[in-house]
Amino acid sequence: RKGWAVSLLYVELGQYAAQVQRYLELFGPKRVKVLLFDDLTRDSARVLSELALFLDVDPDVVARIDVNEVHNSYAAPRGKWARRLAGAKISRLLGKTVIPRSLGQLIFERVLLTRAPKPRIEPDAKRLLCEIYEPDVRQLEVILGRPLPELRRSW
Repeated sequence: RKGWAVSLLYVELGQYAAQVQRYLELFGPKRVKVLLFDDLTRDSARVLSELALFLDVDPDVVARIDVNEVHNSYAAPRGKWARRLAGAKISRLLGKTVIPRSLGQLIFERVLLTRAPKPRIEPDAKRLLCEIYEPDVRQLEVILGRPLPELRRSW
């Protein structure tokens, strides 16, 4: 039921309050550090420095992390043929059994996909997601003891 196909997993993974609460209960607040991606993009040097201090690692090593390198950016299929090929069972089977992972990823990213503007979310879908996530964001704000307007910015 929780596979990476059409499922509730995508929604569930975005509900952080219960996940953060479990970590805090299991490990204690002194052993859990919650960071927001927005904080990292806004002031990466400060956030990485805090992280190094929290983890008790050499801050010079953490300071060398290139936060400007983009990973997993949005891309669109080059056409209907690419969408069909990428989604075909035979393609996935070949990718798992015959083609080395690095070559498969290269083919997927360079041949089947192209850079494209990210499509806007449909208004009804946006309303539904806001209804789902708002209570979770409020609960997370209580757990973390801080307002989280950055989680609502795109709303």
